[in-house]
Amino acid sequence: MLGSLLIRTFIKDHENTDKAEVYLAYGNLSGMIGLISNILLFLIKFSAGIVSMSTAIIADAFNNLSDAASSVISVFTAKLAARRSDEKHPFGYGRIEYVATMIIAILITNVGLEFFKTSIRQIREPSPLNMHPAVFVFLLFTVGIKLWLFLFNRGIFQKTGNQTVRATSMDSLFDAVTCSVTLLAAAVYYFFHINIDGYAGLVVSCVVIWSGIGILRDAADSLLGNAVDTEIVEKIRDVALSVKGVAGIHDLLVHSYGQGRHMATLHAEVPLKSSLAEAHAIADEVENEVKRQLGVLLVVHIDPVDTEDKRVRKIRGRLERILGILDPELKFHDLQVSFEEDQDFISFDLDLPYAYDEQKELQTVRQIRELMAEIDPRYACAIVMDRGSIEEKLEAAGK
Repeated sequence: MLGSLLIRTFIKDHENTDKAEVYLAYGNLSGMIGLISNILLFLIKFSAGIVSMSTAIIADAFNNLSDAASSVISVFTAKLAARRSDEKHPFGYGRIEYVATMIIAILITNVGLEFFKTSIRQIREPSPLNMHPAVFVFLLFTVGIKLWLFLFNRGIFQKTGNQTVRATSMDSLFDAVTCSVTLLAAAVYYFFHINIDGYAGLVVSCVVIWSGIGILRDAADSLLGNAVDTEIVEKIRDVALSVKGVAGIHDLLVHSYGQGRHMATLHAEVPLKSSLAEAHAIADEVENEVKRQLGVLLVVHIDPVDTEDKRVRKIRGRLERILGILDPELKFHDLQVSFEEDQDFISFDLDLPYAYDEQKELQTVRQIRELMAEIDPRYACAIVMDRGSIEEKLEAAGK
């Protein structure tokens, strides 16, 4: 394929997409190919639009011009995103991709709005068209180019995860659809002498606006901090649990600062009998292994857990049964028990499903306290509510 040939020709070590220079090269290639293609398509469509006097074709031409501007932004963004971290931006510049994607989305939406107004005028006051067979050839050619650009950029996105390239690929797909609508309007006029140019322009502009809003929404989600990829969460968990001395983990949070730039925190459970030095060494090993294997900057908080006291194991079993009865999705961690003369003080963190509202959360906590007290009046529970278990966060990341 032409796309694979271009990648092999212009990107050294193209398989190693984790390298910053390779990631940058993919972004540059996508931007330059998009710039050249969209300028060429603008010239072709604008000429066809002038010859045919078609509002829809001219609207589509200026959509390609905005795509060319987007390609320039993509090239600039790829270079900036690859910059090393500094004092002002200790986590690097990876999130500039999301900002650039929002700029592209705004440009796309603005083009759609402008030609929506133009199409309305064309419907109210239709002007005669001058369709020539060459116009159909030009439009078919542009549809083919846009479909190729969609496949080319989608392939780069699948290799690198570059969100700006993803936005560009989807924009190319929508361009192919809108150009097909324009082609249909031209064919209707040529064969049946029915002028639906304004209506075709309206459809084109609506598709362009919808595309822009969708891309803007996705970029905003990334900036707000949506769930990271399930794979990276699972890998961090697996590496942490593989370290000797780690009995379990919870409260795993992963923050993305662009492709290949992640920071994470987690709580690692270690046996209560471990000394402070031993617990510190375990935390260091978890952090170092995650950094070495995954390139993720990790901070580990140590939670000592009693794995030997029979009384604690008995309480743990009772809690598990109660939660299983109330809701199998309920989980708990950080179980600590203080045995006093006349009362057993039990504290733990309760992982509540995201679907629970505040009333349901309070009701669940009250039920757990009451059921534990029924089993043994000595039990006094202090419960810290936490939102979502690791399993639920993995499910959210996979959606």
